[in-house]
Amino acid sequence: MGWPRVRGYSEGKLSVVSETLTGHLERAREAFERHAYEEVLQHLLKAWKIAPAECIARLAEQLSEVAAAGLSAYHRHFSQVRQFEALVKEAGPEDTRSVALAVDELLGEPPDPRFTPALLDLAARPVFHEEPRLGRRVCNALGHVKDPRAIGPLRALSASLSPETPIKDRLELTLDFLTRQPVPVLDSTASVHAEALEAALARRAETRAPRPQLFDELYDCVVANLDDDGPRLVLTDHLLELGEGVGELMMHQLQRAPDVSRHIALDRQYAARWTDLLEPRPMIANLWRGLPYFVVLQVQSGERLPPPGRFWLTVQQIRWSWRGDKHLADWLTHPNLRNVTVLDAVPYALAVGLGMHPLPVRQLETFLDEGAEAAPLHTSLAALPRLSWLILNGASPEVVRQYATSALGRRLERFSAGQRLLWWLDVQPSAEVPVMAALEWQLSERGCQELAEAIRVAAHWSTRALRIRSPEPLDTASRRLLEVSASAYERVEWDLPPG
Repeated sequence: MGWPRVRGYSEGKLSVVSETLTGHLERAREAFERHAYEEVLQHLLKAWKIAPAECIARLAEQLSEVAAAGLSAYHRHFSQVRQFEALVKEAGPEDTRSVALAVDELLGEPPDPRFTPALLDLAARPVFHEEPRLGRRVCNALGHVKDPRAIGPLRALSASLSPETPIKDRLELTLDFLTRQPVPVLDSTASVHAEALEAALARRAETRAPRPQLFDELYDCVVANLDDDGPRLVLTDHLLELGEGVGELMMHQLQRAPDVSRHIALDRQYAARWTDLLEPRPMIANLWRGLPYFVVLQVQSGERLPPPGRFWLTVQQIRWSWRGDKHLADWLTHPNLRNVTVLDAVPYALAVGLGMHPLPVRQLETFLDEGAEAAPLHTSLAALPRLSWLILNGASPEVVRQYATSALGRRLERFSAGQRLLWWLDVQPSAEVPVMAALEWQLSERGCQELAEAIRVAAHWSTRALRIRSPEPLDTASRRLLEVSASAYERVEWDLPPG
């Protein structure tokens, strides 16, 4: 970024002529026409860093008000301001540490004039004077933002403090720093772009002003009726009215026969918007009927996840990409995860911890690693009241027997288990063919022996019918071994290649 070219000083004001500044204001205006509010904000903050003029601060604040009516309100750079304002407003003496940490975070962000009112509110509170360390942090933040609008209120505050007040000297230094900063005046070209953006913001604010909370109400209605497309269509219409591009993506996903090429283009352009709004942010977030449904979470061993945000409320399936810990079962109890009913690739340690909570999980996939005990896992899963489909990777025939003869196994609508690349068993007692058995990849003596034993114990679920599949022709010994185990079934279907 090039430095602004300076014409000179005039009565303490700095007249700024900068192609970079003008470019940011021009691109902010273009992005606003595309309803790309996060992009608009980034250009405004870059413009503010070059020239902290009052008109740019006003544009950023007006943009936040416009964005509050739609999805952009939950983007980090918009929600962060609201969260900080709420923290300052509600903070008591016991919240000094959390407020101080929040102020410290501002120092690691680009200067943002939208925080000035909350910082001034904080500076006027008694805790600012009584806790010098907090007072110094607030002064540092005000110096970081470099908002000339803060000078008047800070002068009044300083005048009201007695000379013995511990923070008074630090406050005077901040005031001295701010008053020595020349107040920039935009040149005519930059002013034209700023005025045009301000007019556009005013026009759009008029269309959004009546019901800024409508998005929240419509989203809550969708969450309360996840299986009904009606509320989703109403939310889609609202997003389209607001000019949110994600509304068009939702519309296409809700159509019975969408334009495939257009759908793909919209998905590439807007699907990541939902991923950005999910906190904690998953590796992958797939949409179904316009909203996040399936996510892939990558978590390091020992990592503590932050509480899930409200946009997790439509997520119904989570796949884990980690060797996780038992304590994360507590994370799954958060109210914003109440609609999660499918857990894939759940590590053994976490699966054992699930039984401590009456989670509404209906489908669960987990692993019995070598050396893992099957009994604690069985006890944990038996405590899940709605579990209807269990998928066990790394299971032995003895583990299959344990479930086939247990109360949990009898209430399952589907049970799948096996050893990767060796054999697999799938049981659905109510299906036309209740037991499906398969040898996988390449035939082996161990695979045939274990599958034969699994077939024999699976008869505890149903003997009505059995289907056996193999990727290769069976030799005589393997065929005979499987036939003996299958003799308990009324009907046996062989799905074998010729040979």
